[in-house]
Amino acid sequence: PVVAPDCSPIFQDIIKHSDLPMPLDGFVQCTSELTQLQLDYIMDEMRGFPDELGGDYTDLSPEAKAAFHVVICGSGVNGLAVALRCQRAGIPYTVLERDDGLGGTWHQNFYPGVRCDTPSITYSFCSDPNPNWKKYFADGAEVKMYLQRMCDKYGITQHVKTETTVESASWNQDTSMWEVKYHSKDGSAGTMCANVYVGAVGQLSNPKIPKIPGQDKFKGSACHTARFIKGLDFTGKNVVVMGTGATAMGICPE
Repeated sequence: PVVAPDCSPIFQDIIKHSDLPMPLDGFVQCTSELTQLQLDYIMDEMRGFPDELGGDYTDLSPEAKAAFHVVICGSGVNGLAVALRCQRAGIPYTVLERDDGLGGTWHQNFYPGVRCDTPSITYSFCSDPNPNWKKYFADGAEVKMYLQRMCDKYGITQHVKTETTVESASWNQDTSMWEVKYHSKDGSAGTMCANVYVGAVGQLSNPKIPKIPGQDKFKGSACHTARFIKGLDFTGKNVVVMGTGATAMGICPE
């Protein structure tokens, strides 16, 4: 019998803390020991998802693959990892991306000093290591180029529909299919059916702008780094940066 995905114990375990406030409460309550299932998945990922038959899914017939369809929402690193896996397996898939280019956070963020906060040599797909990173912490533009180059190399780019926003994804119990409703920038809309729907939207894709008393009276320019104002000039101005995390470490020296 077919079981709705949201009834799966695995699904329930993954989303258990998804509605908790971030960053403090949610992180604190999520800090529990990994289950064996979660550990097995992480280790499998680190090994490059090895398959007993060589990773090419030869146990599935071409007809079975052709009749299967995966819809991926988001073209960031996670979404592209799933797309790469589908590409290698020969399973049809479509990536829906609301922005005008792929790369997720590396496409959205272009503030001065944006860079990876993980050593560049480890911020690569196991199948495509990059020995030519220019910096220990690669600039954002270089990371985006790496992702674009990989997508072009494996033919993923042609499966990405940019400027396409997912409105909803509903499970149809009668057909055992996902019905993914979307609309595009040109005004068109549609519904795409999928055997598997992967939400890879990223937890920080929509910045939360704080409410500060008196901010409506501020006469200068103000923006969130994730929505940086193109052409913003800091010359001769007093600049205040809120936050001391990795983003601040990138933008403050600039």
